[in-house]
Amino acid sequence: MFTLLLAAILLPGSAADGYGVRAISTSDSRLTWSPYNWHSHKGYKSTITAGAYVKVGFEGSHLGLKIKADRMTEAAKKGYKLRAYIDDDKKPVERDLTKIEAGELVFANALSIEPHQAKIVVAQSNPVGHWQADDTNRLTVSAVAVESLTDANARSSKVLVYGDSIVESVEFGAETSFASVLGETLGAEYGAVGFGGQGWEQPGVAGRPLKNSWQWHYAGAKRDLSQDTPDAIYNNMGINDANTGVNPEVMRRDITDWLEAARAASGSQTKIYMVVPFNFGRAEKYANYLGVYRQGVQGYLDSNPEDGQVYVIDLGRAGWEAVRDGSWDALHPHVVGSKKLAKMIHGEVERLTVEPQPAVEPEPTEPALSGYEKLVLPWALPTYLKSAIAWLGL
Repeated sequence: MFTLLLAAILLPGSAADGYGVRAISTSDSRLTWSPYNWHSHKGYKSTITAGAYVKVGFEGSHLGLKIKADRMTEAAKKGYKLRAYIDDDKKPVERDLTKIEAGELVFANALSIEPHQAKIVVAQSNPVGHWQADDTNRLTVSAVAVESLTDANARSSKVLVYGDSIVESVEFGAETSFASVLGETLGAEYGAVGFGGQGWEQPGVAGRPLKNSWQWHYAGAKRDLSQDTPDAIYNNMGINDANTGVNPEVMRRDITDWLEAARAASGSQTKIYMVVPFNFGRAEKYANYLGVYRQGVQGYLDSNPEDGQVYVIDLGRAGWEAVRDGSWDALHPHVVGSKKLAKMIHGEVERLTVEPQPAVEPEPTEPALSGYEKLVLPWALPTYLKSAIAWLGL
């Protein structure tokens, strides 16, 4: 109470009495927008992507976003859910766009006057009309509303993650997905791009398959990687293709072609990680697809042998077990599972990039037979005799 009273005395133009709140341009360099999520146009920032965020440093009691929503449908307003994480508070302030008043979505107006750091995340996006996004269904921010803007806690490293509903994480919010957790673990600003049902060939709710849409925010809004080059790109597509019976050879070709295009778009220094779909860990169900990622990457490397910045990450059975851990449907991970996936991927990144490794590791093979085993027909030997032979060094 004393803090709020002091704020009213020292800041007569504070949010408490409706004065002093400034509309900060979306282009202000002190703001940090998640990379590869927002289309900049005419002073606005627009997105259709769950997981997009803006970081805001500010002083004062008020935090809000000015939203251009005059033409948005009611369904779209209800579909978007934004969460503001202010300072170290683990419990976010959640709003959907039906809460907009006088063009502003307010997250706080009675904070203490000391400096604050906030991260406003698009936890869920409107599930329809993604590709042909216009003013009726895209989230468009015209300004950030605070009393005094300061620098956001920005990171210099940037990564981009492509995926499907596991990245979108509709059940828990995109900021809890493995992509978001991985970005935080890497200490990077991250752009998570995931749409339920999408694949290399499947359009899903995105309205276009990944191979035709990965360089676009939505129709007419290009995602230009050459102007803001990512340090790394992670691609975790494919389970929706497998579940709908897409020919594995078609998927292999899509992977090879995408790598050619992604390398041309991002430049030679960006590391590209092809993350095998986690549910492929169910080898008995996805036997026809298990080698597709390695084959697709190898097809690219055969034509580009000098590219040492492309890697395959395959978590195998452990990835599927992480997805199942607490999952509501055994297909989409719980928050706990997402954290496990991010940790495992991070471990693989360190292993692949610190230790000398072939970009495409060979498929597991049976151990070589000793000379003696070859002579005595090893398939007829009992296990205890094989152990004895091994112990004797024969």
